Amino acid sequence: MKKMIIAVMLLGFSSEVLAGNCDGYSETATDGSSCGLRSHDSRVAPSEVEASATTTYTTQADCDNGYKVYEEVQMSSAGIEMQKLGTITHNNKVLAKLSDTSGVVDMQGRRLENDIFIGDGKGYALVYAMDHSRPTIDGVITRLNVDNGVFAHCKVTNSD
Repeated sequence: MKKMIIAVMLLGFSSEVLAGNCDGYSETATDGSSCGLRSHDSRVAPSEVEASATTTYTTQADCDNGYKVYEEVQMSSAGIEMQKLGTITHNNKVLAKLSDTSGVVDMQGRRLENDIFIGDGKGYALVYAMDHSRPTIDGVITRLNVDNGVFAHCKVTNSD
């Protein structure tokens, strides 16, 4: 039984060696198989991932009725969200924390941002149209699942 296990292990090892070098993900090995995830460029050392550049984007909204919003999103150089933080406050008391961010493009080609906050069993959203050509954008805070839920008008500032 031990000999059979050793033979199977050696066979598996030799088939990888016979497949040949795989430097690129989309290359074909000498045995005709696709390199895929066994390619050199698919293996990244953890220290390289940790050292990759990140960009932090912040959104701040000063709203009427004593409401404020602060968000911070860190993106990797590959465009992957690494960390999202944010709060909605009312008179300096935290009402809700950032849960999710999303965006859609409307019929006029504007990117509409919809940032969702959850706190005390209530859902809130900061909604605004992204426009990098203007330093300040109009937006609103709404309560989710509430008719006529707009309860604060805001001046939204984005920075990167």
